[in-house]
Amino acid sequence: MKNIKIIFGMTCLMAFMFSCQETEEIVPARQMDVRAMHQPENLNAKITGTDEWGFNLNAQHYKGYLINVFMSDPLFKDMPHYHYPPYQGEGIEYWNELLSQFDYFQFMMPPFLLDCELQMKWNNDLLSKDGIYPETWVNSNAWIVFKYSMGEGSERWTQMRKLIASKSTDYIEGERWYNMDGEEIGRTSFYWPDLILIQVENTGYNPYVPDWFYPEYHAPNGNGLGKVIN
Repeated sequence: MKNIKIIFGMTCLMAFMFSCQETEEIVPARQMDVRAMHQPENLNAKITGTDEWGFNLNAQHYKGYLINVFMSDPLFKDMPHYHYPPYQGEGIEYWNELLSQFDYFQFMMPPFLLDCELQMKWNNDLLSKDGIYPETWVNSNAWIVFKYSMGEGSERWTQMRKLIASKSTDYIEGERWYNMDGEEIGRTSFYWPDLILIQVENTGYNPYVPDWFYPEYHAPNGNGLGKVIN
């Protein structure tokens, strides 16, 4: 994927979903033997349904812990940590073990988001059902929606983000995208240079705004995708 930068988010990944309602509790699947998954015949094996980490390429949907995206997104398939056993709520012990094997992971996400949950929904122009990214999203119909959530009770917060593909006639000034008529159509994304951030919805108090998450934003021209994720 030549023109797509590594994301914090398919992530941030960072680099979220249409509804501001709380998501259902995310329960990760059982742990997989990473040694078996790293055998050459298994690295590129196609999995139907939801995999151990939360990806369902056929349904074009992800539901699981944020950190598990980095273990299973096809974007990272050539990196040593790909298909590392999924995080299942073990806490800092998991993080320390991960860094003992892949010290570069400290630059991919912060440990204080270890228990952050994520849902994603995208279309075929963004990522195919075969797990293939296009060379560029410019002038396509690509879109993706994220919803991050973390915390319990009164401390629970969520952030939803919607992004759509830019056109070759769109341009950036400062942190805003504009169309050929000079109308503001969205804001720039830290991690997705070909995509336009058209909406951000926050609920609850998120202590990581604005350092790690975006403040509230709505594109003034009302670009929308409809209600994709509840």
